[in-house]
Amino acid sequence: MFKVLLYTLSVFALISAGGIFALCGDLWWQEICEISNIEHEKATSIVEDFQQTRINRIRNGEDAISPLVKQAKDFALCLNPPSQPNPKEEIPESKISVLTKIPLERNPPKITPRFKLLATSYYRSKPDKSVALISEPGREDRWVKKGEPLGHFVIERVEHGLIVYRYGNEMHEMAIDKRSPVRIAQARQPVLEIRDTK
Repeated sequence: MFKVLLYTLSVFALISAGGIFALCGDLWWQEICEISNIEHEKATSIVEDFQQTRINRIRNGEDAISPLVKQAKDFALCLNPPSQPNPKEEIPESKISVLTKIPLERNPPKITPRFKLLATSYYRSKPDKSVALISEPGREDRWVKKGEPLGHFVIERVEHGLIVYRYGNEMHEMAIDKRSPVRIAQARQPVLEIRDTK
C-alpha cells in the first residue's frame, strides 16, 4: 500500500513538472512572438518613414537620394576624382583664382618692388609652368609662378632670365639680380730674383 502511494505521488510530481515545463515553454514562445512582431512593426515603420520623406522631398523639388547612396557616391569620388581640366581649354571666369583677380586701379600710387629676382626656371614648351626664385626682405627665398602675388604686384609671366609683373595697369620687367663679383684678397707672393753668379 505504501509503495502504491509512493508510486502515485511520483507520477503526480512528474506530471506537475511536465506541466510547469510546458507553461514556461508557452510563455517563452509568446515572448519570442511579441519581440518578432515589434521588430516587424519597427521595420515597416522605418520603410514607411523613408517613403514618406522621399515623397516630401519630391514635393519640395529636392532629389530623394538614400543616405547610403550619397555616401557611396562621395566615396567613389575619393577613389576616382574627376580629371583635371586641360590647360589649353579656357577656364571659366568663376574658377579663376582670387589671387589673379586684383582690381586694376586707374592711378595707383607709385610703389617700388622690395623683392629681387635671383633665378628663373624657364619651361619652353609650357611657359605657364615656368617659375622664378624671389628674394624678399624678412622672408626666405621662394619659388613663385604666374599669377602669384608679391606684395602689391602680381607675376604676369616668367621668361628666361626675367619676370614680367603687373601693378595696376602698368607692366614692369625685372631681370635677374646679378651681384658684382667680390674680389678676394690675394696674398702677395715674393718675387724671385735670379742672380747670375758669374
